[in-house]
Amino acid sequence: MKSFDDFLLASHAPLTEAERGWIDILRAIHPGGVPRPGLRSAQLLRRVLGVPAPDDEVFRHGQEEQHPNGG
Repeated sequence: MKSFDDFLLASHAPLTEAERGWIDILRAIHPGGVPRPGLRSAQLLRRVLGVPAPDDEVFRHGQEEQHPNGG
């Protein structure tokens, strides 16, 4: 079984403590196992967290303004 330290993101960077925290939250709210992410769940998560989608104006301009939640 692989540990968090063995897991690499698409950017090939190890998980940060914040990312590990999000994984813990996902595991807590999905006790039967975290489902594979899909487009709809990614869109809903962006909306709930207030993170601009890649086609949003802020994103197109290099994210000139930082999102208040750190995104």
